[in-house]
Amino acid sequence: MERLTKMYEDSTHAAADDLPCGENSWEYKRLLIEKLGAYEDTGLELEQIKELKARGEVQKMYKPNPNIYCCPECGEKIVPMWDYCPWCGQHVTDNQN
Repeated sequence: MERLTKMYEDSTHAAADDLPCGENSWEYKRLLIEKLGAYEDTGLELEQIKELKARGEVQKMYKPNPNIYCCPECGEKIVPMWDYCPWCGQHVTDNQN
């Protein structure tokens, strides 16, 4: 995703350095409004988006005993060949390396 902003150490934001338009230009404001509109159109809150992003990151299944594999997110039993937990949607792997 192309960022339109950068964040300073004090947590304030400004226009990204590599934008083709100045921070106070109408083109920059149009880009910000389009991106904000696309975010708002999802109907999701920021925490929900962060949760979905985390679910897309692969996590290793855990094995409470040698014959059982479980989802690291919800704890439900899963089959080692599955790529996603069918109960919570977490992206998983059985690669124990």
